Amino acid sequence: AKATSCEAVTLLGAAASHLAPDDVRVADVADRLVDVLVATTKADEPPPPPKEVKKKPRAVAAKTGIAAIGMAPQKKNPFAKRGSGPAKPRLGAADIGGLRKTRAEREGSVPEKKQRTFDIKPVADCLGKLAKTMKKTHAERAGSLVERLRETSFSDRDPATRRKASTGLAAVVKGLGIGALKKQEVVERIRDALDARAAGGDLNAAHGALSCIEALAKTLGVLFEPYEIKLLAPLLNCFADSSDVVRNAAKNAAREVFGGLSAHGVKLALPDVLKQAAGEETTSWRARVAAIEMLGATASCAPKQLGAVLPKAVPALADALADTHDGVREAARKALEEVFSVASNPEVRAARKELLAALCDPAHCTLQALEALEQREFARAPDAPALALLAPILARGLRDRAALTKRRAALVCGNLAALCAGTAQEQALAPHLPLFQPLLETNAVGDAHPDVRLAAATALAQVVDALGVDRVPFIIQRLTRAALSRTEPDECGDIIAKKGDEVLAAGASERSGAAQALSLVCVESGTVSALMRDDLVPLSRHQTPAAREGALWCLRFLARDDADFGDHVQDALKAVLDGLADDADAIRDVALLAGKQLVRAHGDAQLHVLLPSLEGQLLGPRWRLREAAARLLGELLCLIGDARQVGVAEFDDADAALGDEETANKLRKRIGGAAWRNTISSLYIARLDAVQGVRQAAVEVWKTVVPNTPRMLREVLETLVRRLVAMLTPVSSSQDDAERLQGVQQPEYNTSDDEDGDELEADDINVERQRVASRALGDVVLKIGDRVIPELMPLLQEAFDNGDEATRVGVCLGLAEVCGATPQRQANEKLDLLAPPVVEALCGPNASPRITAHAAMAFHALHGQAGPRAVEEVVPEVLRRLDDDSDDRGATRARGALREICRRRARELLTGVIPQLLKR
Repeated sequence: AKATSCEAVTLLGAAASHLAPDDVRVADVADRLVDVLVATTKADEPPPPPKEVKKKPRAVAAKTGIAAIGMAPQKKNPFAKRGSGPAKPRLGAADIGGLRKTRAEREGSVPEKKQRTFDIKPVADCLGKLAKTMKKTHAERAGSLVERLRETSFSDRDPATRRKASTGLAAVVKGLGIGALKKQEVVERIRDALDARAAGGDLNAAHGALSCIEALAKTLGVLFEPYEIKLLAPLLNCFADSSDVVRNAAKNAAREVFGGLSAHGVKLALPDVLKQAAGEETTSWRARVAAIEMLGATASCAPKQLGAVLPKAVPALADALADTHDGVREAARKALEEVFSVASNPEVRAARKELLAALCDPAHCTLQALEALEQREFARAPDAPALALLAPILARGLRDRAALTKRRAALVCGNLAALCAGTAQEQALAPHLPLFQPLLETNAVGDAHPDVRLAAATALAQVVDALGVDRVPFIIQRLTRAALSRTEPDECGDIIAKKGDEVLAAGASERSGAAQALSLVCVESGTVSALMRDDLVPLSRHQTPAAREGALWCLRFLARDDADFGDHVQDALKAVLDGLADDADAIRDVALLAGKQLVRAHGDAQLHVLLPSLEGQLLGPRWRLREAAARLLGELLCLIGDARQVGVAEFDDADAALGDEETANKLRKRIGGAAWRNTISSLYIARLDAVQGVRQAAVEVWKTVVPNTPRMLREVLETLVRRLVAMLTPVSSSQDDAERLQGVQQPEYNTSDDEDGDELEADDINVERQRVASRALGDVVLKIGDRVIPELMPLLQEAFDNGDEATRVGVCLGLAEVCGATPQRQANEKLDLLAPPVVEALCGPNASPRITAHAAMAFHALHGQAGPRAVEEVVPEVLRRLDDDSDDRGATRARGALREICRRRARELLTGVIPQLLKR
């Protein structure tokens, strides 16, 4: 009979299709098909009276197994306790059916009967074809068909009839066009019926509305999608209905709706589903379970949809795992398993157990999941489902309090970004950026553990490399503000927390962390040159100490991370030298770290830039610069010579060189003869510095690179002597000129308007230089006097003749040191070279009271070594000049010289000088 009816309907539809569109029989056939489709009990007819059921005899009831009350003997329960009272009567099948019917009548719905029906699909197809034919010629009759089917769907008491009418309604709407929904107010009636049911309205209307949604979504497909988005919220609310009839209908409708959504439709529908799953709009666990099942169904979306849907769906499912209701937790677990089933990455599938445990119990299982991921080698980039599953675990690890967990989470995050770089999975990584970027920035800048900061900064750089700096919003601006402690308002925001309108003062760890992250990000994005030009070089001389410190931190990490930083070494070295001369201890420490990193990373390639600058600072006016330059020079020489720097105590012998010939030869060959001699000469002079820290640093470097001190001094003797003589000459009358000649620019923040103070400080610097040079001269003479004296005396004489008063004073200091360091035998042998400069300084044409006083010191030292022979060479010449008439002031200078030397050596000189004076 079913097959026969289907054939009849098919033949009827085929026959009607051959009729002319204006033929009235087309509309008649359509009406007849609607009658066939809804041929059940009318809604306005009263329900048929219940039939009387005759009671069966007791014996028959017992045979059929019906346990009706009072009809069948009750069996004894062997497990029942004695004395517990009579057992409660059990309900039979007939009684249960009667209860169901009574409940349905109370709710206004007739329970569906299992009866033999025909297939409604051919009827619906015919209705659709006829409605398309009736669209223009019989529009009113078509509208009445829609209205009749709609009313039957909402008001009929038979659920089967309501579903048939809904199917027919969808077919007619498809034939008439999507505009029929608005014209006949179908969607508005559906929404009104669902809203009314939420307020306790008619069950039949709600069931019919849900059936209409199901049929329309199935028949119209993507054409019904805009209306599906509007009806989604009331549809989800139906899952919390008290009637299982409405809940089942809502489940069927939601399956059709969500299964046919396009990628754009899924994006539009996802917010309502997420709110429902999170319990923001309902307190019903059934509604939440339905929404969670929908989220799990997103795993079956197309690959292009997964990248946009799963990043929002999986975190909601992970949150649902912590719900108090068992049904919600079980639904979330099944939904996550569905997502796992579509993940194609084998490494993620292998860690399925650990990942599910981390999602279910993040407080205890996150570290184990991260360890499982870290131990596996990924052969290919993870797909969208895998990334969506890993994102909540990584976010939980980055928020953890344990440093180990945060470090491993950052490492895994960076590795995943590196795997996605240059592949099609970059699009799948981009939706997770709003989750990862703030966490990585916070850990890279504000974490107290340096390993966590490094791992987070590296991960941030890998994310920038994978997605591009343009797709990571304000990353460089935010890191620059944190590293350089900028407080002016900016649209990019701040990584460091704010308190009111003021940014909290960042400490050294925050600045170093931000500088490290900024360095890595700029290297990956290729913006190092712009950062150096626009920010670091100007800020290295900024008035704010925090800005200067931040700029030096950036220079340190850029020197470490950028292999092409060689073009910026000269600018970076100037900034480092300025920082080494800073008044703040913290800035000097950071500058020294930056200088060491600059030397270690680029010392070999940029030797021609670093060596002259550092060697020149060894003899600079500021002792802090001299000490830092000595340490940096030691780092550079050890790097070039492949040597290990030795440690030296203050009481060790400074002349006991510990270097080897191989290191010295390698350095001599690599640096070059002239540069090598200049460097060794400066190191030797720094060994005799007035500041203990400078001496200590220079001695360590000397012992590392010099195998034999006397032999090395003979090698560099000419260069050393000329440099010492030059140091006896004052550099300038002001501190600014002194620093300019030393290659150090005066920082803007350290200027002073007190010119008298500058001149006094410059005088102190010149006196210190002269004393150091004179001590070095004496030390050289003490070690290799037999060779140095013939070369040294003409140079000292030339400097005395061509210099000013301050220079001549310095030469006198040098003479005193040389005479005092010359052994007695050599002093007597070289007296013809030592005595004339002393006599010229005492009473020569260029002598002055100040010069004469210092020359008397030289005579005192010479007399101590040469004894009476020094008196024989010097005193007669001074006495002779007392009677020199060729120079008007010669006698005056001679008297002053005689007075000074007698003051120094009265016991030895007066017995011989007084008789000579009495004779005159």
